[in-house]
Amino acid sequence: MSGNEESFEIEVLILKDVQPLFGGNNFYLYCDGIVFVESVNMREEIKCKRYKLKLSNEQLKILAELISKHNFFTITIPERPGKPDEARPAITVKLLSGEEKEVMKWANDTHEDFDAIYNWLLDVIKIIKENLVPFHLGVYEHDWTPECDDLGLIKTMDYSKI
Repeated sequence: MSGNEESFEIEVLILKDVQPLFGGNNFYLYCDGIVFVESVNMREEIKCKRYKLKLSNEQLKILAELISKHNFFTITIPERPGKPDEARPAITVKLLSGEEKEVMKWANDTHEDFDAIYNWLLDVIKIIKENLVPFHLGVYEHDWTPECDDLGLIKTMDYSKI
């Protein structure tokens, strides 16, 4: 970041992107770099796979820069009714300063700033799913969120491909 940009640290970042008929991904990032990914495919026998790891400091820096560069805290997306079965991903960011915002966008809409952050998260999720073994295989629980007990042994991965 250049000297005149706001510098901030992420306390929590959550992507909720599971469409009830088809599935999708949820992503939970905590300030220490711990990430949980929940991959859901409603059309498979094993509906839910969960992964956990620790992002590198470099990846956390890239994400913070993306949020700053794309002015996450000023994003506004016009409301409209959703189309049947249309997904609506939601990104929530809470900073250590206490500032917090949730932004939702219908899948058929485009928004340059939202999409830049969302697509980066999807790239990370793809790499995680390709390179890690899930710690959980089972049914999808729509209200599941990571608990301290889930932390266990966390792998650190370098995502320089992103």
